[in-house]
Amino acid sequence: MQSRQRLPPLAALCVTYPHFCGVGGDAFFIIADACGDVKTVSGIGQAAVGIDGYQGTIATRGPRSALTTAATLDAMGEAFTIGREQLHGTQPWSALPAPAIGLAYNGYPISDSEHFCLRFRQPQAAEMPALFEAMCPDGQLPEPGWVRRQPQLARTLERLAANGWRDMYEGEVAMALARGVDKAGSPLTLSDLAATRARREPPLCMSYRGGTLVAHQPPTQGA
Repeated sequence: MQSRQRLPPLAALCVTYPHFCGVGGDAFFIIADACGDVKTVSGIGQAAVGIDGYQGTIATRGPRSALTTAATLDAMGEAFTIGREQLHGTQPWSALPAPAIGLAYNGYPISDSEHFCLRFRQPQAAEMPALFEAMCPDGQLPEPGWVRRQPQLARTLERLAANGWRDMYEGEVAMALARGVDKAGSPLTLSDLAATRARREPPLCMSYRGGTLVAHQPPTQGA
């Protein structure tokens, strides 16, 4: 049985829907084969070990709210490994981010959804200056359909394609990320990044109206 390894669409969404599915977030997979064997992959970030200076309520936005690492890439890596080892997948890892790299270099028309999200967050632009500088050229909110190109993201994805997903946590990408979050004021460190691991787990299942509902073990969301 051949695995379709449907990871390119997710990688592409990390470019075209950054407000919902960025490489800086988490990811969850439910993987089933033709025989009905079901596995889950929970890509939940590693909490910062050092939390000095925190008292009372954690900030809702800004660098001090960045308390967990991003596990999307490790979850994708775990799903890829399952595909290769158990579902007879044939694609190399380096081929999977290719659609995303092309979209980041060549550009894509931003969606109504992305425009709405940026407009909704505009009042908080001062709390996220680097984000709005990257997503709003010349400080102007782009309209739906405007073509966004992200060559820096493309180069990062190229490095991850060449060096593997763990470069996000233990390689050059990890070191650059650790320097950036430290400069911004987040408590996350290189050690926190290296400790990030997606989890393979059996699903939670229950019968429902003649079928079976399948979900990840907590903590997660949805069904």
